[in-house]
Order: sequence, then C-alpha cells, then structure tokens
Amino acid sequence: VMAANVRPEAEQRIARLETEVHAWQERCAEDAARVEAIEASREAASAAERREQALAGELLQALRMAHFEARDLRLTCEEKEEQCEAQVQAIEGLSRRLSLEDLRRELQRE
Repeated sequence: VMAANVRPEAEQRIARLETEVHAWQERCAEDAARVEAIEASREAASAAERREQALAGELLQALRMAHFEARDLRLTCEEKEEQCEAQVQAIEGLSRRLSLEDLRRELQRE
C-alpha cells in the first residue's frame, strides 16, 4: 500500500520538476536571445563609432588641407598685392615724369 502511494507522489514530483525545468529552459532561451540582441547592438554601436572616428579623421585631414590652401592663397594674395603696389608706384612715377617732360616741352615751345 505504501509503495502504491509513493509512486503517484514521485510521479507528481517528477512532473513538477519537469515543468520547472521547462520554465527554466524557456527563461534561459529568452536570456540568451536578450544577450544576442545586446551583443548585436554593441557590435553595431562599435561599428558606428569606428565609422564616426574614420569620418572625424577625414574631416580633420580636410580641415588641415583647407588651412594650408588658405595660407598659400593668403601668401599669394600678399605677393600679388606687393606686385600691384610696385606697379602703381612705377606708373605714378612715370606719370610724374611724363607730366614734367610735357611741361618742359610746353615751356620750350613758348
């Protein structure tokens, strides 16, 4: 009689344990899915960070190039300005000489 009572209790206990194991397996699967999603998210964030760093490097390089080009243009403009100033002075000097020569000729004619 006692053996007959033990068996149904044991079967009920086994059934409860199997239910608990199944529930734990489901939780583990859900946790594993969450871990995979988190890892995928981290990988995506890491890839985005690498792209951002690469773009920042490209931007920095472009800014350096623009700085050097601007400096070269400034120097070129300063050189051109000096050349123009020298030409203006030469023209003004020539203009004064011509005016003086024109005055002398006029005076000589008179």
